[in-house]
Amino acid sequence: MTIVFVHGVPETSVVWDVVRERLDEESVAVQLPGFGSPRPAAMRDNHDYAEWLAERLRHVEGPIDLVAHDWGSHLALRVVSAYDLPIRSWISDAGEAIHPDYTWHEGAQVIQSPDGAKFLEGLRKPHGSFEQFLVPRGIDAEVMAVIDEVADKTMTDTMYDLYRDATPNLYHYRDWGPQFAAAAAVPGLVVAPEDDPYGSLRLSRETAERLSAELVVLPGKSHYWMHQDPDAAVELMRKFWSRLDH
Repeated sequence: MTIVFVHGVPETSVVWDVVRERLDEESVAVQLPGFGSPRPAAMRDNHDYAEWLAERLRHVEGPIDLVAHDWGSHLALRVVSAYDLPIRSWISDAGEAIHPDYTWHEGAQVIQSPDGAKFLEGLRKPHGSFEQFLVPRGIDAEVMAVIDEVADKTMTDTMYDLYRDATPNLYHYRDWGPQFAAAAAVPGLVVAPEDDPYGSLRLSRETAERLSAELVVLPGKSHYWMHQDPDAAVELMRKFWSRLDH
C-alpha cells in the first residue's frame, strides 16, 4: 500500500512535505511536469496531464491512497473516475471546481484572459513573486521560498495553458463531467477549508454528495490548510483511512 500525494499550481511536490514527514507509511509525492521539472512538448492540456498522472500511478505499488490539492485534485479525480488503477481511496480539496455550476475565481479569470501570460510573467523573478497570493492563503514560508526559486517561464507557461484549457470549468471540459460520477465507486473524502477564498462550501458539499464521498469542513482554514495545521491534517487523513479498514 502506498500513499500518493499530488500538488497543485503554482506549486511543486514540496507542498506536501509537512504532511509526509509526519507519516510512517510509505508515500510518494509526484512532481507534475512543468512545475520545477521539464515539461515534454507533447503535454499541452489537462487531458495530457491526467494521462501522465495515470501512467505515473501505474508504476506505484498498490493499493493506492491518493491525496491531492488544488489543481492536483482536479487531475486526481479525473484519474480515479476514468482509469483502471488500484486506487483504494482518495482525499481531495477544491471539490467545488468539478461542480457543473462552478465559476472560476477572479485570479483564474485573469490568467485565462488574453493578458494572462503577461500577468503570470510579472509574478516570476526578478519581476515579482507569487507570495502576494499564497502567503495570505496560509502557505509555509519554506515552501514559498522554493516556489519562488523554481517559478520559471516553463511553470507560468504551463499554468497559462492549463487554465486556458479549463473553460468554462472542468465539469464541462471534454467528457469529464458525467464521468466524474464514477469516482463514487472508490471511498473518498472532500476537504473544504471554510476560509479558502477560492472555494465554495456549498459546491464542495454537493460534489461530495454526488461522489458519495465524506465531507470535512475546516473552520478557520484557508487554501493551504495542510500548512496551517499539519498535525490536524495528518489526523483527518488517518481517521479517514482507519474507517476503510473496518
